[in-house]
Amino acid sequence: MTEFGDRNPAFDTQLEPIRLNSPLELISVFIFLLREYFDSTRVQWVWRNNDTSSDITIEPTLNRHTEKANVKPAIYLEAGQKVYGKVSLGNRDQDQPEIQKKGLEHFYGVSQCDVEINCTSPRWGESSILADVVQHFIISSQYEICRVFSIRDFSPVIAGKTRPFELDEKMFSTPIQFRVEFETRWATMPIAPPLVKLIQQIRTDNGNVLVNMYLHTTGDSNV
Repeated sequence: MTEFGDRNPAFDTQLEPIRLNSPLELISVFIFLLREYFDSTRVQWVWRNNDTSSDITIEPTLNRHTEKANVKPAIYLEAGQKVYGKVSLGNRDQDQPEIQKKGLEHFYGVSQCDVEINCTSPRWGESSILADVVQHFIISSQYEICRVFSIRDFSPVIAGKTRPFELDEKMFSTPIQFRVEFETRWATMPIAPPLVKLIQQIRTDNGNVLVNMYLHTTGDSNV
C-alpha cells in the first residue's frame, strides 16, 4: 500500500499545514482519502462517483440509504466522542495575529475526536478483508496526514471483530476505531451585550422569560 501517496520531491516544501476546525472536517478528510485510494486498481473494490457503477460505497454513516445499503460493500465513517481539552488558562491564545478586530478574543485548545468506521458487506469474509485493507491504509498514511493537517497524535488503529451490522442485520460489519488529537483555534466577540439584554428581560418578566423561551423552542404548548 505504500504506492499510495509516494513522496513527491516538492511535497514537503509546497504544502502549508492546514488546521482543522471541527471533527466533521476531520471525518471529511478521511472520506476523501479513502475514496481516492479506492479510486484505483490497487484493490479489488473500485470507488466511482456513481452509485450504479461503483463497486463500493464510502459515505458518512448519516448518508446510509437502506434501499442500496445491503447490495455492495461499504465503508461508513462517523465522529464518536469529542473532547475539547484545555492547554492554557482560559484557553487564551498566546500567539494572536498582529492585526485584530477591536474586541475580538482569540482562543486555542486541543481537540480529541474518536473516528468510527464500519466496513460492511453481505459476506462475513469480505467485511473482514475490507477492514484489514482500510486499517492498513490508515496506519501507513497517518504520518503524511498528521503533517498536512497539523494533527498532533493518532491513537492505535483498532479493528474489532466481524459481527452482524447493528443498523442492518442482513449485513456484516467490522468496526475500526481510533482517536485523533488536533489543534483548534477560534475567536469570539464579547458576549456582554447579549447577557445584559437577557438580564434586563429576566428582571422585567420576573424570570418567566426563560421558561417561555424553552417552551417556545420545544414547541410544547401544553405545559
